Amino acid sequence: MKLLSGLLATQACAQYVDENNETLNEAEYGVLDEFQINELLGLGLFEGDIITDEEGTLQKDRNAQMDLSYRWPDRLISIGVEPQVSMNVVGSLHQAIREMEAKSLVSFRAADETIEDWIRIYLGGGCSSSVGRIGGRQSLSLANGCDAMATIMHEFTHALGIKHAQSRPDRDDYVEIMWDNIDPSKYNNFEKASADQWTTFNSPYPYMSVMHYSSGGFAIDKSKPTIVTKDEFYQNLIGQRASYTKADNDMLNNLYSYSDADTDLASCTCSKIEFSGLTYQNARNGVYVKDANGGIVGDRFGYAHETNGNWLYYRRSSYSWWIGGTKGGSSRGVQAPDVAFCPENVEKDWQEYSGEWMTTGSVVSRCVDNVKCCSSINLMHRHSRYPEINGEYIAAGDLHHRTYYIHSSEDYALFFNGESWEISLTAGLNTRLHEGFILHTSDFCISDLSSAKFVSTFDDTVLDSRMTCGTRSAGIHPKLEASMISHIPHVHDEASLDTATIEMDTSGYCPADQAMFSWKIDDWQSFFDAGTSRRSPVFVDKEGYSWQISVYPNSNPSGSNYGYLGIYAYLVAGDYDSTLAFPAHGKQITMGILEQGKPCSDRVTQRRMITTVPSHNGWENPSENGSSNRGYSKFLSHDLLFYRDWNYIYDNTIIFTVGISEATGKWLECDMADVEDYSRCLMKQEYDDDLNIEFDGSISGRGTARVTSIPHSQYGERCLSVTISTATSITFAITGEILSGSEFKAGTVFPWYRERVYPSGETEYNFLVDIGFDDYYSQVQQYVTMEVVNHEDATAKFIRSEMTFGRCPEARTIKETKN
Repeated sequence: MKLLSGLLATQACAQYVDENNETLNEAEYGVLDEFQINELLGLGLFEGDIITDEEGTLQKDRNAQMDLSYRWPDRLISIGVEPQVSMNVVGSLHQAIREMEAKSLVSFRAADETIEDWIRIYLGGGCSSSVGRIGGRQSLSLANGCDAMATIMHEFTHALGIKHAQSRPDRDDYVEIMWDNIDPSKYNNFEKASADQWTTFNSPYPYMSVMHYSSGGFAIDKSKPTIVTKDEFYQNLIGQRASYTKADNDMLNNLYSYSDADTDLASCTCSKIEFSGLTYQNARNGVYVKDANGGIVGDRFGYAHETNGNWLYYRRSSYSWWIGGTKGGSSRGVQAPDVAFCPENVEKDWQEYSGEWMTTGSVVSRCVDNVKCCSSINLMHRHSRYPEINGEYIAAGDLHHRTYYIHSSEDYALFFNGESWEISLTAGLNTRLHEGFILHTSDFCISDLSSAKFVSTFDDTVLDSRMTCGTRSAGIHPKLEASMISHIPHVHDEASLDTATIEMDTSGYCPADQAMFSWKIDDWQSFFDAGTSRRSPVFVDKEGYSWQISVYPNSNPSGSNYGYLGIYAYLVAGDYDSTLAFPAHGKQITMGILEQGKPCSDRVTQRRMITTVPSHNGWENPSENGSSNRGYSKFLSHDLLFYRDWNYIYDNTIIFTVGISEATGKWLECDMADVEDYSRCLMKQEYDDDLNIEFDGSISGRGTARVTSIPHSQYGERCLSVTISTATSITFAITGEILSGSEFKAGTVFPWYRERVYPSGETEYNFLVDIGFDDYYSQVQQYVTMEVVNHEDATAKFIRSEMTFGRCPEARTIKETKN
C-alpha cells in the first residue's frame, strides 16, 4: 500500500505534496487523522488511539475527569523526546505545546533524572497515548504521519486525562451509534461512560471537539457512518482536527482548575477507619489502620485490617474503594463506587457481595482517630449466674486500637481481643485466654451498644446485658461522636467549580500567530467564486530568505480535492540569495488560517507544518534554480472553512499566516521575557551538576550548570546565539553529542564553542556559536548541551537564545556594559 509505506518513511508522509505533482495517496485519503492512520497500520488500539501501559494493562478506564489522581500535579507535564521521532513531528510538537500553554492552564518542561512521572515521546506505529498520568514513565507515540498540530494536541489531551467526547454519559441524546455498521469485536470502542465515571461540567455536547470521533470511525462499510448526529448540521463536521475549540479549552481548564491539595496524601489525616454493619461480609467489620510506609495503591494509602489480613484500598481502574483479601488485588467483598482521595471522605453507599452486589444501608464507616469512648461503663445483666461481672468498668488504656476497661474490683477486664469484645479475668489481657464472656462484635466503642449478649465460653450461658456510660475518671471525656471531617471537593461535585480563578489571555493574537507573517485577502467572495489560485506578496524571513504562499479556494476543481481549500508555500528569488546558504534544508514552514474576532483562548487555529528535506528535490538557490514549493491540496474542507461558529471568513476577509523557523532548532530557542519559568525553555537540567538554572534564569553560586536539548536535527550549519548577563568571570561552552548522520561515530562529543570572559561590571554577552557541518544535504542529529561555569560565588543570568540558518557573523561575542 503506497500510503502505508509513506507513513513509515522518515519524512514521506504523503499528506503534503508538490503543487504540480499531487500524490495518489492524498487524493484518495485526504489529510488523515490519528484514527485513520492507526487503522491503516492495523494497530487495533482501544478507541483507535488509546494504548496499554508497559505491563499490558488496558488504560481505557483511566479518566482524570473523575479521579483527580490521574491529573498531573502543579499542571506541569514533563516530556522527553526520543531520537527516532521525525524532524517535522518534533517541530510540530513544539508548536502544539506552545499552543496548549497559551490556551490552557497546563505547562510543559523537559524531564530529567529527578522527575519520576513523565511522558516518553517516541516513534511508534501510529498516533496514540495512555489516558491520564499513570505513574513513572509512560509513552505517547507520534509516528511520521502524526505531524498535524491538532493530532498532537488530541494525544496530549488523552495524556492529560480526558477521554473521547462521544463517551459522555449523555451522548445518546445527541448522537446515534449505528451498531449494524460496526464489527461486534469493535463495540467496546463505542462504550458510553456512566455518570459515576464522567463529569460534563454542565457543558453543552461538544460536536466540534478535537476529541470527538469522526462519523465513519470503525465502519464495516466505509460508505456509511457509524455515528449519526441528531442535529444533522454536524454530521460532516464531527471529528475535526483543525485545532482546540473553546469547548476543549474549557474542559481542560475545568479539570485543572482544582488545587493540588485535592490529591495530596498529607490531606488524608485519618489513621484508623472503622467499618461496622457488614452482614454478608461480617468478617470484614473492624478497624483498618493506615499503611503509611507500606507503599501506595492507586495513588492512595492502603489500610490494613487490625487482625485478619483484609485490606481497604482504592482500585483506580474501577473508580472505587474496595475491601479485599489482598492489598491492591483484583477481588473484593465490599466496595463503594467513589473517587474520594481519602477513604474518610467516601460519600457513596458501601455495597456487600452475596451472589450479587447489595446496598443494605446498614454499613457505617467512620474515622475513629478523634472518637472518645466512655471513660467508664456500667454493665448490668439479670441472669442468676455470674453476678460478679456486673458493675463499673473504668478506662485503663489502649489495646488493639481500642480502649480497655478494668472492673472496679480489679478482678475482671473488658477488652477487645482482636476478634471480639471479651470479659475475662484481668490476666486475660496478657495471655489472651479467650476464656470468659464473648460479645461477637468489633465495634470501636463498646459503649455504642446500649444492650449486648455476652456468651460464656464455659457453659454457653447468654447474658443479656445493658451498658451505660459512667462518670468515673473525670479526666477522660465521655463518649463523643466522630467529628465531621470537611470534604475536599471532588471533580464530580460540579457546583464546587470555581472557573472565575482561571486567567486567560484575551489580547487577541496567540503568541505563535504574532510571530508569523500574515496575508489578508479582503475580497474573499469574488476570489472564491473565481476559483483560481492567488499568490501572496513576498515575505522575507529574519535570515533574508524570500517566501510566498499560493491559495486555491477550491483546490483542484476537476479532481477529488474539490470541496477543499489548498495552500502551498514557495521559496522564491530574493535580494539576499547571493549571501545565503543553500539548499535551505531543515526549515519548518507553518501555514495557517487565522480565526478573526476572538481571543486566543477561543480561537480555532488551523495550522499545518512542512519541513524542507532533500527528498523534496528542491530548496536550492531560487535565483539560480527557480522556486521550490510544497503544500496541501486538502488543507481545510469547505465544511470547516464555512462553519458558522468559526470566523475564518469575517466581513468578506480571510487572513492566512506563514511562519519560517528551525524544525527542531525551536527547542533551543527561549527568551526569558516570554516565559515565566526557565523550565518552560524545555531544556533538560543535568541533575549531577553543582548548580541549576533557576526559574528566573539565574545561575547562583560557584560551580557549573548544564542543560541539554532534545535530539536536535539539522542540515548544514546553524548559528546559535546565547545571551547571558554577568558581573563576574564565567566560562560559557556549547558541546554536541553526535547521535547520527556525521563522519563521527555515535556518542562522540563535539566541542562547538568554549570561552571564558572577564567583565568589569554587569555585562550582557551575546555568544555566537557555529553548530554543524557545511554539508547541507546530510542530516546530523545531536544532543546540544549548554554549560555555564561560575568562577566566583556570584550570579549569572540566562537572558535568551536563538538559532538561525547558516554560519554566524564574524564577531564571536558582543559585549554591552549596562549602566
